[in-house]
Amino acid sequence: MVPRPRTSANAKHGLFTKDDFAYDAAGDRYQCPAGEILTYRFSTVEQGRGMRYYSTPACGRCALKSRCTRSHQSRRITRWVNEPVLEAMEQRLKAQPELY
Repeated sequence: MVPRPRTSANAKHGLFTKDDFAYDAAGDRYQCPAGEILTYRFSTVEQGRGMRYYSTPACGRCALKSRCTRSHQSRRITRWVNEPVLEAMEQRLKAQPELY
């Protein structure tokens, strides 16, 4: 078991990270800190890994946009197709922190 990697460039800029967005597995969507829903948009393969992209058009009128993204359009969240594996591992570590 290893800790889940945290590689967000947004954290360095003081912006919301992916951890600030709640994932709803049943609906396959994210909820942002402002309460907006980011829905699935498209899939791609990056460096041999399947990735899913989520976004919302609501960013254009959001009061939190300056704390969320540097993009002029909207915030995009990426999700690795095998991310549930990392999430399960993270839950095991939280349940047994002495293993870490």
